[in-house]
Amino acid sequence: MKKILPWLMTGLLLALSLGQLTRIGLLNQPVYIYLYDLIVGFSVIAFIWKRKQLDLHTKLTKAVGLFLGWTVISLVISIPFYSVNEHVIAVLYLLRLMMYFGFMVMLLCFDHKQQLVSTTAVRAFMILVVTGAWVQYLLYPNLGNLAYLGWDPHLYRMVGLFFDPPTAASVFALIALYVYYAKAYQSKVKWILLAILTVMFILTVSRGALLSAVVTITLVFARRVNWKYLIAGMITLFIIWNLVPGKSLESLNIFRTTTIRTRIEDYQKAIEIWQKSPITGIGYNHITPEKNKYEETTEWLEPYNPSHASASFHSSFMVILVTTGVVGLGLFIYMLWQLSTVHQYAQTSLIFLSLFSLFDNVLLLPLVMVVWVILTRALLSADKHKQTVSH
Repeated sequence: MKKILPWLMTGLLLALSLGQLTRIGLLNQPVYIYLYDLIVGFSVIAFIWKRKQLDLHTKLTKAVGLFLGWTVISLVISIPFYSVNEHVIAVLYLLRLMMYFGFMVMLLCFDHKQQLVSTTAVRAFMILVVTGAWVQYLLYPNLGNLAYLGWDPHLYRMVGLFFDPPTAASVFALIALYVYYAKAYQSKVKWILLAILTVMFILTVSRGALLSAVVTITLVFARRVNWKYLIAGMITLFIIWNLVPGKSLESLNIFRTTTIRTRIEDYQKAIEIWQKSPITGIGYNHITPEKNKYEETTEWLEPYNPSHASASFHSSFMVILVTTGVVGLGLFIYMLWQLSTVHQYAQTSLIFLSLFSLFDNVLLLPLVMVVWVILTRALLSADKHKQTVSH
């Protein structure tokens, strides 16, 4: 039992690197669990078993507790307005959310002297993600035959094993920031890795990710970046971009307006639903039955075309606002603030993810959440180990 947590973290990184390949369908319905869901669940049990090494008397724990407590209250308030079946589904969503946030708190509050996430495991994770992404981009650039599983038919976009540009862009950015803040890499190696990851990030062709990255760099790195090198790098990437196959496709047009209109309509729908219960929200997560009232078609319910967006909105903040109201949104932002204080990496990466989450629901993606917290924990342990050695 002594070594079970490090082994679980290593297994979790492996499962995360495999992305959608670990998805398990249930009862021939568009309901799925992932291998990393199971490992996170076992990890929470292991953390509880090792609770003597947990320091839960922190502002972070209180912030997460307040937010999760309010999600329970808002769901209870919604009881008279939905069916039993809808409440069962909502409870399952909420339990999953609580499991993941509980995992995050326990991992961050566990004794920092314990190296739960090894450098070797993180490097293996990085190698698998990078290799999988390039194999997909070079050998399997057309994902059109995955449309029957509910995935968009992306063409000439680097999505790796995640099958989704926003998810891939988030993971690439989190790894790049980890490399930047990690002290274990020599300068030349660090910049080579960052160059590779930047190209991968660009090839996702996620405009929300690109805009969020530019704003994050401006806010966080403006005083540290040599702008001459940055401009030279942008020109180089522009040249590379023009060599990308299929750049004339509408999906690769960074000035396309179709997705902008779709998001505006999505936000308008979210505001209309939120206005039904602006203070407490409709309860986490009753979005699906509410969205069904606005849908002209129910294709997403068909087994051959299960939409992955039926239970959310494009913006993570819209999801929280609609389901938990203004009170829940305020508590959610306060929780993010407390999470950002644990390490400089956490702060920078959460700025990026929060900005990105205005366009795509990445902050509430379990895979992104777990990658973020594991890399944060790895840096916390590395810094603590270095301080111990220096003393």
